[in-house]
Amino acid sequence: ADWRQIVMIGIACVLLYLGIVKKFEPLLLVGIAFGALLTNLPGGGLYHPELWDGIIARLFAQRPGKRREDYFDGICTSFEEGVAKPDRRIFEAVVRKFGIRPEETLFFDDSQTNLDAAAELGFKTWLVAEGTEFMEAFGE
Repeated sequence: ADWRQIVMIGIACVLLYLGIVKKFEPLLLVGIAFGALLTNLPGGGLYHPELWDGIIARLFAQRPGKRREDYFDGICTSFEEGVAKPDRRIFEAVVRKFGIRPEETLFFDDSQTNLDAAAELGFKTWLVAEGTEFMEAFGE
């Protein structure tokens, strides 16, 4: 990795910290951080357990009494599936991986394009307004 990649990885880690630990615009910052990481890590686009199981798990753990698993029943990532929203294959992967029924599943996102793609497969959708914090959206 050259120095520019190292700088971008550092910036991505700061954005993850701000989004997850400090809860500052997490829907925006966490997505940007993942994009920056996946673009700048050697072999970008591949699964990096040291990242997801290490750095990110530790960031979630910094919240009192909460782990990544306390927020999610399962995780389906673009870098594991090799496809990203709004491509319908990412939603099909979620259905296949977790055995869910789209008509019984709420998909929330801050992008109407992503919501439209999910709705085409039968998901219930919810547009998260800009500036809404994740925990506010669910009434913590």
